[in-house]
Amino acid sequence: MGVQHESLLSKTYLLAIVGRVGSKEMLWWIMAAVGWSLWKTRNDLIFSNIVIKSPKQVAYKSLGFLKQWIMMARKDGAMKEASLDKLKEGMERW
Repeated sequence: MGVQHESLLSKTYLLAIVGRVGSKEMLWWIMAAVGWSLWKTRNDLIFSNIVIKSPKQVAYKSLGFLKQWIMMARKDGAMKEASLDKLKEGMERW
C-alpha cells in the first residue's frame, strides 16, 4: 500500500496551492504554462523529432516558464513566487 499522491496538475492540488496563496490568477498562470509546455513539446516532436523520455519533462518545462514569466511580470511577484515554491515541492515528491 503506500502513500497515494495526488496528480501534480489535478484540479484539487492546484486549487489547494491557489487557496494557500489567495490568488486565482496564479491558477491561470499555471494553466497557461502547462498549455505552452505541451505545445512546445508537441512542436519538438513534430518538427525536430524529439521525443520526451518522461511526462515529468513537461512539468519541469512548465515550472521553467512560470519562473521566467514571474521574473518578467514582477507585479505580485512574491505571491507568485510562493505559489511556485509550493508547486516545486509537489513536483519533487512526484
